[in-house]
Amino acid sequence: MPLKEYLENIPPKIQAWVLILVLTFVWGSSFIMLKKALVVFTPLQVVSGRMTFAAITLLPFALRELKNIPGEKWKYLILFSVIANIFTTLSYAVAQSQIDSALNGIINTLTPLMTLIVGLLAYKQKLNRMQALGLLLGLAATLFLLRVSGNAEIGYANFFVLVSVFATVLNGFTANMLQFNLRGLSALQIASVAFLLILPLSGTLLLTGEFFPLAFEVEGGMRAMGFVLILGIFANAIALILLSYLVQISGSVFATLTTYLMPLVAISWGAWDGEQISYWQILAMGLILCSVYLVNRAGR
Repeated sequence: MPLKEYLENIPPKIQAWVLILVLTFVWGSSFIMLKKALVVFTPLQVVSGRMTFAAITLLPFALRELKNIPGEKWKYLILFSVIANIFTTLSYAVAQSQIDSALNGIINTLTPLMTLIVGLLAYKQKLNRMQALGLLLGLAATLFLLRVSGNAEIGYANFFVLVSVFATVLNGFTANMLQFNLRGLSALQIASVAFLLILPLSGTLLLTGEFFPLAFEVEGGMRAMGFVLILGIFANAIALILLSYLVQISGSVFATLTTYLMPLVAISWGAWDGEQISYWQILAMGLILCSVYLVNRAGR
């Protein structure tokens, strides 16, 4: 039975929940895989590997969709590609090089709030009272998280926590670009072409750098390269295709459930790997998720 006919026999609600669980596991697990890849590779090497592997995976779709991108969308698509695939991914990798994967996953829950803030400042979106309450709670929780996750003596950890927070700000920009600047393009068009746009840069860095020598010559290199490969193919390429289908059958509001569930996966992997997560950090995450709930509920 063809896949399309098989899916038509499954109720959309069941499909949606299966996709939510799959995306939650893939994205929640990406932080621990990033941590393991960084044992051998630098943040830049990890990013160039992820982007190259993702671009190659989606290359057939990108070549097919190139002619379908309207001319006025190209400048936004290029900007989106640079922000999402270079600066955001590199920021997460740099932060992950110095903080625990579970903490990085907790910080990622700020993405919906940063999306709202960028929408207010850059796109003149309106704010109702419930969203304002959620936003204030989220900002307070963020400051609390920075305080309980830092090193009071040298402020070293706080800097890399801020780098991770900065990555969620960049996520806020790309989310608003999807809504306002790239409207009319499918997620598959955006993802595949965005990866293709940076393939010359990421591919050049991958082939001319130390990525493959490290992978084949350093102990644990092949294992680390495997994590980079999984991140590129599954967390970047395939996950975006699944997200596109999820939004089509259930809407974007339902898709935000990954925001609530993903930290649980990241924390579980971190605990399995021996990371120490304080009760204060769990409390901060709970406050952030409450603020996200208020913002999403008020914005429906």
